[in-house]
Amino acid sequence: MTNRQRIFTYVAASLGVLVLGWMVLIGGVYLVGGVATVKVVERSEGIDISVPIPMALIHAAAATTEVFFLDDILDEIEIETGGRFSEVAPAVLAIVEILDDVPNGTVLVSVEDGEQRVRVSKERGKFRVVVDSPEVLVDVAVPTRSVERVVRRVVR
Repeated sequence: MTNRQRIFTYVAASLGVLVLGWMVLIGGVYLVGGVATVKVVERSEGIDISVPIPMALIHAAAATTEVFFLDDILDEIEIETGGRFSEVAPAVLAIVEILDDVPNGTVLVSVEDGEQRVRVSKERGKFRVVVDSPEVLVDVAVPTRSVERVVRRVVR
């Protein structure tokens, strides 16, 4: 094997390992927490934005900032709930666990007011909230297992 062939082989093998590594990383990110999606359509401006958000990254960010912000967040929740969050926290966790077992395609809440609609449902293993009006459409879908994980972290 000539030097050129050897160098080409090393470069090709390195690129192969790099591509395989990225595939494993992306697969791992998906398996760990799934992917949340946020879609915003501003009809009057013609803006249509859709963003996939790997929940593994959200969980990692939450874990690193938890030390700094979790107590502040819990204090704010206590204030907003009139000091009763600690009383209802176990019920909130139980509800989230039960909702995880709800069959896909179940509409949890649906409200219509003229041309404006809000719908909360469980679809394909995700909680989905759709707010639809003549001006804007907002569609957010978050994996149920990620919602449960966040609630567990806050309730603990």
